[in-house]
Amino acid sequence: MRTISFSSVKGAAAKALAVGAIAGALFGCGSASNDQGTSFTLVDVVPGTTENPLTEVPLSTTDGDGTTTGAVRGVYTLQNNIARQGIRVQRINLSFFIEGSDVQPPSTTLAAGAVLGPVEQTGDGSLPPGFGGASSKVVSSFVVPVEIMTWLNLNRAQLPEPPYTLTIDASVSGVTTAGDGIESNSFATLISILPDVVIEPSVPEGEPAA
Repeated sequence: MRTISFSSVKGAAAKALAVGAIAGALFGCGSASNDQGTSFTLVDVVPGTTENPLTEVPLSTTDGDGTTTGAVRGVYTLQNNIARQGIRVQRINLSFFIEGSDVQPPSTTLAAGAVLGPVEQTGDGSLPPGFGGASSKVVSSFVVPVEIMTWLNLNRAQLPEPPYTLTIDASVSGVTTAGDGIESNSFATLISILPDVVIEPSVPEGEPAA
């Protein structure tokens, strides 16, 4: 069975970031090349929040108001390693994999809006003098959109019995201020899909249970 650990995935991203810091000056002329994320790095993807990571989610939740299949939000940490050029983030690209399943969730893309400043602003570039902004930013968006959670529920008969692990492979695309399209490295993260949760309605004190 294939396993992917958070530590190994994050370690790979950290190495890509370190290489990017060295190679960033080489990409100051508008090249769209981004070998293994050296010029535009997706450093981390965390379901939930950085302070409270989410590692598991129920397939659905049923309470007095009905059944819901909530989406999973998360944070994406991005780094621009290009000297003298900014990056306008446009899309988050997501694909999914379930070990041992004959069918797989569809890939999807999400609109995203963020501007990353250059890692270094010296000399002539595609930015006016004084153009600033952090070269590293955290973007909040969906990690498992509601349509994917809905797909998991509609196709549960063809999927493993929960709990099972959903692997999320993410990359981010955008355009540099020189007008070149650019895409980050891929980053894989895991989340456990748990059985349905049923929340029984509370009974007011003194009243018999139904």
